[in-house]
Amino acid sequence: MHDFPFLTQKQLGEVFGVETFEMGKMLQQIGFRDQYMQMKPELSKQGIIREQNGITGWHREKTIAALEKAGFKRPIDRATLPTGPFKNESEGGGKCLLDSAGKICMRIYGDEFSDKIVEVMRIAYEKGGMFCDEWWDRVCKKSEEGGKRDWRDNYENM
Repeated sequence: MHDFPFLTQKQLGEVFGVETFEMGKMLQQIGFRDQYMQMKPELSKQGIIREQNGITGWHREKTIAALEKAGFKRPIDRATLPTGPFKNESEGGGKCLLDSAGKICMRIYGDEFSDKIVEVMRIAYEKGGMFCDEWWDRVCKKSEEGGKRDWRDNYENM
């Protein structure tokens, strides 16, 4: 999505699937903004914020890490999740597990493992198990807005 070293508050909100105002409240909850929603001055010295031309940039890695440490989770875009059927394809000294879109899900070294992994994934897909739409629907419902999912909350309860 955003690969820049510094993000605006709006871009941070997009990473976490929330509006700009909600991101401001999240930043306040982790202590990056004070009770009046002002940025704390020490953040600049710590390299967490940078202001340029009146725009505040939040250090991508440091800010996201602090938000996740505080328990905030990023939604998972369903379009990025692998979905079967799967197949093997040779690549260099090993094989790649490809999903239905032809994207590499995993690199596997050792022929004896690659065929077994593809077989397990194939069976799981055909039986309505993991990595098919029905499995994703059981693991994590899509949000009403944007069709994104966060499977981490529900995976342990399956």
